[in-house]
Amino acid sequence: MTRHHRVRGVAVALLVLAGCINFIDRSAVSIALPSIQKDLHLSAAEAGLLLSAFAWSYAVAQLPAGSLVDRAGARAALAGGLAVWSMVQMATSLVMGLRGFIVARVALGLGESPMFVGGARVCADHFAPEERAVPLGLLNASASLGPAIAPLVLTPLMLALGWRASFTVLGGAGVLVAVAWGLIYRDAAAPKNHAPSIAGPVQWLLLLRQRTVLGLLLGFAGTVYITWLYVTWLPGYLHDRWGMSPTQAGLWSAVPQLFGFFGAIGGGWLSDRLTAITSERAARQWPLAIGLYVAAGCSGLAAFSGSAALAIAAVSAALFGANLATTAGWALAACLAPPALIATVEAMANIGGSIGGSLAPLVTGLLVQATHSFQLALLVAAATAATCALANQLLTRKAIKSE
Repeated sequence: MTRHHRVRGVAVALLVLAGCINFIDRSAVSIALPSIQKDLHLSAAEAGLLLSAFAWSYAVAQLPAGSLVDRAGARAALAGGLAVWSMVQMATSLVMGLRGFIVARVALGLGESPMFVGGARVCADHFAPEERAVPLGLLNASASLGPAIAPLVLTPLMLALGWRASFTVLGGAGVLVAVAWGLIYRDAAAPKNHAPSIAGPVQWLLLLRQRTVLGLLLGFAGTVYITWLYVTWLPGYLHDRWGMSPTQAGLWSAVPQLFGFFGAIGGGWLSDRLTAITSERAARQWPLAIGLYVAAGCSGLAAFSGSAALAIAAVSAALFGANLATTAGWALAACLAPPALIATVEAMANIGGSIGGSLAPLVTGLLVQATHSFQLALLVAAATAATCALANQLLTRKAIKSE
């Protein structure tokens, strides 16, 4: 194995570890939600507001984070982000009410904003275009592996120490990963043909006016709406709809997330294999569309399932499809973006994901409170995924212009 292969292998391994910590931190509130609701006396609508607070600040911070990564490099941006969000996670253990908890979640979203756009930049810098989707798939797989691990780690930890102490432990683990990333990773040298200019507000507006960027944004909105719905509400759904205890609901929630993990890896493998028989754009676009249509159909099936086992199977298939689509979406954005603006374009696409991620828990909480059922919420998720898949197919047909 050459030094180059070792360097990029270590980089991907560190990214996956950081991504797991990232999503364990995000999903900690979902695992602890029954205890947090009881402790803070929250209604279903208030719980939905709390679950969505993270995604709003995460969305607002995406463009500055993308430009930060393009300007300062992934090493500094990711080390700083990791340190900030981990300290915020530790501080969350001290909140005493809904308002303070929302502030903490907003701060967590700001700290986590460079993570995945920075990871996409690392993959683009170290891998050729035709082999880029596999490392992107591994990075995206951490978004499912983290929530899959979270119930197995956090449920016994919360039972033993309480939800507050578990947040402190998670934050400490993130600080250690931040130190490791800063000490080990080094940014790749920029190719001479990369433009040195960095996107600012004027260029952001010019990019956002392009149909392709809008299509990427809508594709991410659909994939993250589905994935974040299940990250945030799946334990509550299993507890409320199927009568599982908080412990059972937390542990069974890991099963669909594991399917999402394999979907993310499969999306990278499939997308790279397709580059041998079709254009790179089509090789990224079709897995995204197919994955979202699968997620839509299976979410609809979950809405009408007659048993907990069928519901878990349907959600597992939905997360497999959604994560397959997400990996293809990251690769599609990198394929269509100007080389010097990959992180910025990925950030723009991820704004759509953040909007979907913020709406999913909030809309679900409001619909559950209004209907006393998850059925309508699951049908709305299915319709959202299908609509976004179609929009992505229609709009992402041309490369993005840098000016």
